[in-house]
Amino acid sequence: KLHPSVFSANHLGMDLPVGGFGNPAPARIDENLYVGPEGQPYQVDPQDRTKPIYIQELQQGHLYMMWKDFGRFKTSFESAPGNEVIEEPTPSSSTKPVGAVLLGIETSAPQTSNMFGERHGLNAKSKSVSAFGK
Repeated sequence: KLHPSVFSANHLGMDLPVGGFGNPAPARIDENLYVGPEGQPYQVDPQDRTKPIYIQELQQGHLYMMWKDFGRFKTSFESAPGNEVIEEPTPSSSTKPVGAVLLGIETSAPQTSNMFGERHGLNAKSKSVSAFGK
């Protein structure tokens, strides 16, 4: 079951050319693939070596970012374990905003397959190979 926060506006993603733009991509069947812009692999057209042929169904590398605002908390350097959530934020020097940012490199963008043959679904399941091939 998906948590409702998955659909909030606090999630961003950006495709990355993991492996380096123009470098050979991981071996896959008998294709000579190269890392393209935004991580989409391409082959060199045998008839026109200046024209790339992009492989539409694959993508490699995705930066995921999520941020969360937890509200205002009482803060004290002397008694950190006793911090309490303030239901109604009040202008006071003893309260501070608290938040967090999560950054992650994923193997591919959501609902796409990577160059290692694995699909990025909504199940949040780890892949057998990282975005960097390790």
